[in-house]
Amino acid sequence: MPSRSLFRVILLGLACASFTPLGTQAQTVPQQTPPSAANAAATQSLHALFVRYWEETASLFPEWATWRGDHRYGDRLTDASPAGRVSLDMFIDRHERGIAMFPFDGFRRMSLRSVGGYQTGFSDLLQAVPVDSPERIEKLFKRFEAFPLRLDQEVASLRVAVAAGWVPPKSVLERVLGQIDGQLNAALDKSPYFAPFEKLPRSMSETERAALQARGRDAITRHVLPAMRKLRAFVADEVLPQAKLDGAYANYPQGAQVYAKLVESATTTKLTLAQIHAIGQVELTALRAEMEGVCARPGSTATSRSSWPT
Repeated sequence: MPSRSLFRVILLGLACASFTPLGTQAQTVPQQTPPSAANAAATQSLHALFVRYWEETASLFPEWATWRGDHRYGDRLTDASPAGRVSLDMFIDRHERGIAMFPFDGFRRMSLRSVGGYQTGFSDLLQAVPVDSPERIEKLFKRFEAFPLRLDQEVASLRVAVAAGWVPPKSVLERVLGQIDGQLNAALDKSPYFAPFEKLPRSMSETERAALQARGRDAITRHVLPAMRKLRAFVADEVLPQAKLDGAYANYPQGAQVYAKLVESATTTKLTLAQIHAIGQVELTALRAEMEGVCARPGSTATSRSSWPT
């Protein structure tokens, strides 16, 4: 596996290679000088890189594979154990944005969020799980069995984040608890975990359907709900008491650096926060000038500047 620097060199070199996009019709491609042997080799290597990337993301992140329609790993969940995290960290290390955020371990590990947090990840995943064959149904049951260990791994990782001072604000954690309670308190057959068993194939007999649904209820009761209760207790007893009211990044260790990296990622620029703010002020001044021009037109019913928000 290449080092970080070597991977960057390989990726940039291959990306600069000339190649014909796959699936392009011959008649739509302008006549060009035949590529050199070096360029042809680079193109082949680039395509091999794409294939390797697809395969590695599927095996390292089986949940993501399911979301994109690749169900070969439908009996697994991401391995976030210390040993599994080594592979995960190495994978992240090979991507530029991951590299940029890599030093901020506490930030990366804090997976409790109002939207898209770990607390709803498994129930959301089940919305995408296919149950159209006996093999896929059995893989689903394997995932139910794997969930308690996966949750224990996540809690261990979250404890590292909390110890590093990365605790979400109280308002976020209260929403997290509300989302967990919504899953725990739902009637079993109305639970998001039972959703796959509501879409079993119509060709299946009622006897088979009832048997699988009974197994589903048992798996949810034995594997999923106890694990989610454990997560709830962890959030309520260990994380929430340490939460602050203000979730500004300035309140966190290295928060200013994390915020700067997030802004850099979102804007794809190297501008400083002050420079970006200055651009916003200039644009706002220009917009207000345009608005004043509209208000000044004869017969205009536009609101006067005195009532504009500041």
